[in-house]
Amino acid sequence: MPTCWTHLDFAPYSNINNGELLNFLKDKHIRLYNYTPMITRLDLSGCWCLSQDMIVGLSRSFSSLNELHLNGYRLQSTKYQERDHLYQMRPSHDLASMTMDLSKKTMYQLKVPLILLVSILGDMQDNIKTLSIQYQDLTPIQYRYSTIFSQIQHLDISSCTLSQAGLQTLLRKSGQQLISLKMLNIELNTLTWLSLGQLCQKLICLHISCTDPGYLGCVRHCISNLNELQDFRLTRMRTGSLDSIIQKLNPKILTRLDLSPKMNIYLNGLRKFAAIKTTEHDLLLSEMGVSHLFACHQLVELRLCFPIVSAEYLYTLCRYLPQLEIFELRRQEHQQEVDDLKGLNYLVNLKEIYLYSVIVTNQCMDTLAMLPLRHVTLICHRTIDHTILYRSKDLKSIHLGQNFSFQKNGNHWYKL
Repeated sequence: MPTCWTHLDFAPYSNINNGELLNFLKDKHIRLYNYTPMITRLDLSGCWCLSQDMIVGLSRSFSSLNELHLNGYRLQSTKYQERDHLYQMRPSHDLASMTMDLSKKTMYQLKVPLILLVSILGDMQDNIKTLSIQYQDLTPIQYRYSTIFSQIQHLDISSCTLSQAGLQTLLRKSGQQLISLKMLNIELNTLTWLSLGQLCQKLICLHISCTDPGYLGCVRHCISNLNELQDFRLTRMRTGSLDSIIQKLNPKILTRLDLSPKMNIYLNGLRKFAAIKTTEHDLLLSEMGVSHLFACHQLVELRLCFPIVSAEYLYTLCRYLPQLEIFELRRQEHQQEVDDLKGLNYLVNLKEIYLYSVIVTNQCMDTLAMLPLRHVTLICHRTIDHTILYRSKDLKSIHLGQNFSFQKNGNHWYKL
């Protein structure tokens, strides 16, 4: 086996079964329970055809394993070009959050019972530092089970099923050493918000959801205690001003900010993705909140979905944030008459841009072609001459909606 291998990622091959996997391991001279030292990361997310014995065998076979991904589904689906946990589909499908990602189907889910997870982590208490277990059932979590998380520094339990008491127990046991915590699509009560703010003060990354505006004060109080927070994502907010929350973020160290309100997809009649409708709420982030970002000179990623901000303020924002590398802007369809991108030329370090229902002029396209962009997503309701982007020397991929993606190979562009 090549000594340069450090990662085993089977997530793109969700249909792989035990026999196929064993053949792969044999071909690469990897033996189960042989404690192969060079593998540090294992990802089995979405591999629903694998048996529990195989999952245990793989996870226990690498003595240097420090990163384990056992998500119910493969993350970062390319089919819809959406970030995970952005749009949700109703009605619910056995999830505590009462939501379901558009690209997820329960019959193709990798399910890892808590008792199995306890067994796996129990043998690796000094090794595993990063654990991602999205969409798993953690309902029976108790104090003695929560001890298995005590060594974890980066934890992702987004869309997991668990009780508030179980979550509070987990935070009490593991919160002190957590550096990154992602728990999107999990509703928190007052005590859990309080526990989060008091017990997880070393957090650098926090991704959370909040649908009840009555908890905005709790969110604000929690954030005010996280003095080291650099990466903040908040989803599912259906109403309530976010200005006071944004103002609690430390502008000197904030590097990533991702804000999106409640966005649902409803199926019309049968479960066919061709017959859908969406509901999208305005993000109650005003110019007062955006002005706080003017001082965030370390910010490299900014994603704003339906902000109540004028084009002039967005122009000023671009002037103050020339260091941005990733920028996303979504507008409601009725807001399309204003050019929000006049300040685009100031973003001289931009690597990725995602624009939804935003006016894109030919002048804007010329500007995009001049920036050091590697990826462009343009989901607009007007005809766009995307070939202008072919002038770009750095651009590698373009996405214009479902079934309209292009990738550069060498000096030529190909439709995917």
